[in-house]
Amino acid sequence: MDEANCSEAILAALLTLNPTQFCNLTRTLASDSLFQVHRLCALLLSPPRFQLTLRYIDSLSLPQKTHLIARLLLRSLQTITRHLSDDHRHAHQAGALGGARDYDAGLLLYTLCQLSDSERLRLAEASDWRVAVADHVAKEALRFSGLGFGEWAVVGPYVDAAMKCRRFIEAAGDGREKGEGRAAASVVVSIGESPVGAAAAGRECVICKEELTEACELPCSHVFHWFCIARWLRKNNTCPYCRLELPTDDVFCEIQRLWKLVVARNKLNLCEDYFSRRAY
Repeated sequence: MDEANCSEAILAALLTLNPTQFCNLTRTLASDSLFQVHRLCALLLSPPRFQLTLRYIDSLSLPQKTHLIARLLLRSLQTITRHLSDDHRHAHQAGALGGARDYDAGLLLYTLCQLSDSERLRLAEASDWRVAVADHVAKEALRFSGLGFGEWAVVGPYVDAAMKCRRFIEAAGDGREKGEGRAAASVVVSIGESPVGAAAAGRECVICKEELTEACELPCSHVFHWFCIARWLRKNNTCPYCRLELPTDDVFCEIQRLWKLVVARNKLNLCEDYFSRRAY
């Protein structure tokens, strides 16, 4: 998917939100954006903390740095898709930046990646990287979009980050195309077991082919033995029956899964528009 298609896909998905949903999304993004600004400013205002974060980044391998950026970008896509989804039963922060050190390192690394060529040249010649990065952050904050005029000024940077998220996985997704991985542990734990209802009475588990007595239900409403589906989800993040994808802790797989949700939302909206026009 090229940049134009990425932009169209996510903007089209956002346009399916009603005014209340879009307002809720804007408030969530504004709060998260303010939190990021506060963390970055705290990092830049403390020379010892800034130097420690730089040393930590320098100690990481290239794949580890790649995952830090991917996990930070994934936050933007997750925040948007949570508001696009009607089912929040399995909301999950896959690849979440665990501690303060990882979050600060990811934020600083992402900021360094956003520098222009001229800014990178000045950074290479600067004796104090903290001052050079602070100058870049101040300039970005004083842009029209950075001042937060209007709802789209708040949403815009997150749409841009979500687009970068898609391009990033195409460049650094280590060759994986299917986007399949093991289901997230939190998702597996949240699937409870209960007695089989009348609708499922007499049916068999499609994994072990034995009759269901006690069973657990996936978001797609398909039921299985708890032990069977738990063992299945240790290797797969899909329903064995319909292949519905569940959240996964693999960052690159989760990016692909969420982008499929964005595309599916657009297709659903196009179908609704088509049939509404046919009705007239």
